Amino acid sequence: MKIVIIGNGFDLASGLPTTYTAFFDYRVEQRKNEFDSISKLLYFSVKSNAKRYYDEFRRNEAIENNIRITGVKLRKRLENAINQDFVDASITYNKQIKSLIDGGINFWDIYFWVIKNELTDASWSSIEDNIRSFLNDKDIKRRVNVGHYPSKVKLENFKPDVGGTISEQYFEDIMSGANENQKIRILFQSFVNNHQVNYDNNSFYNFLYEQLEKFENEFKEYIKKTIDDFVNSSRTNLKIYRDNFVKLIDNDIDDVYFLINFNYTGFSISTDDKIEPSNSKKFIRNKQEITISEINVHGRCDKKVIFGIDQSEIDATSSAYIFTKTYRKMYESDEMPSLALPKKMEVDEIIFYGHSLSKADYSYFQSIFDFYDIYSSNVKLSFLYSLHGEPHSYKLIKAEKLRSITSLMQTYGHSMSNEDHGKNLVHKLLLENRLDVKEIELKKVSKRMSKNEVKT
Repeated sequence: MKIVIIGNGFDLASGLPTTYTAFFDYRVEQRKNEFDSISKLLYFSVKSNAKRYYDEFRRNEAIENNIRITGVKLRKRLENAINQDFVDASITYNKQIKSLIDGGINFWDIYFWVIKNELTDASWSSIEDNIRSFLNDKDIKRRVNVGHYPSKVKLENFKPDVGGTISEQYFEDIMSGANENQKIRILFQSFVNNHQVNYDNNSFYNFLYEQLEKFENEFKEYIKKTIDDFVNSSRTNLKIYRDNFVKLIDNDIDDVYFLINFNYTGFSISTDDKIEPSNSKKFIRNKQEITISEINVHGRCDKKVIFGIDQSEIDATSSAYIFTKTYRKMYESDEMPSLALPKKMEVDEIIFYGHSLSKADYSYFQSIFDFYDIYSSNVKLSFLYSLHGEPHSYKLIKAEKLRSITSLMQTYGHSMSNEDHGKNLVHKLLLENRLDVKEIELKKVSKRMSKNEVKT
């Protein structure tokens, strides 16, 4: 039996737009008004009505005999006017936040919208890394909770001293004293406060957890739509998608294959609500029935999907531990049923395709290598890849793939109890013809065009 491990690269090579960028572009398009409002809130500006008091204050400075009496009164009126501006601005600001919430926007929508320019690598592992970085920040509550800024502002902040000057911009924009980071905090804080969250206990992390589930559900619906539009839209597309799997096994048709799928799509997904979700799928190729027993590591769009973070940097006693893949898979076990790995003597090859082999998943792969004792057994490891982009980048793609494979195997070698075995693991696999790196080409499906999308 062959174990096949696939990542997002399989769906991308098959023509499915399942990247984070594709999802978020779709989400922004569907909630354009709400995301436009987020941008406006980041540059929130309210003109002050206090200038007329300041002008009066300056005029009375010229009246030497009244400067102490009138100046103090006008200074107080100016301070009250500025504070009232902040109160009015806060009411307006919170109305817009409430509108976002009513429009279905969640905290993680806002977070990723704010940091979108920092996402140089828009893969899902990158997104999970950013969630981890945010949760792992020791000052996470400070980053979100800025007290009550903007609230009352002392007149001294504007320095309208007798004989002094004040910048006109303070009267043009009462938020001009806030830098970009402060405005981001104000945005986060207002969104959290609208949910009446207590920062002093676990309710803050529970709130972020609930908001992440909302974000996941939006993604789940997007993937379901993608499967419907690209795979189940025609018999031809469905055949292409399944044939791509057959290419991974090199047309070496067995009866049963065990698929470890890191995608949120799957071969056993049905868009027919009358059909119960299953972990296996049968289809005919070369006049032989193939059965794929499938496990989705991070969930599947017709059941439950999760964005979990690596637990290696999160202590089990931390409030953020509920976001780890380990915790979430245990908690969601009813909706994310697992399958036992095939018996050791049944497996002769483990095939990888479309997976970045990122360090976040090393522990998962190492457990598999341990289970099948790849050092002493006859199990073969096959790493497949496809070329994409411009021809001048092909060598780089192959070099990166070899680098990621070497890194995985060397790291696993270091984890072995026998240090000498660990050092010569790759060499041993090559000598025994049990390590293979091969290029393959998959065929892309084409999207079914809706009536609104058909060009006239």
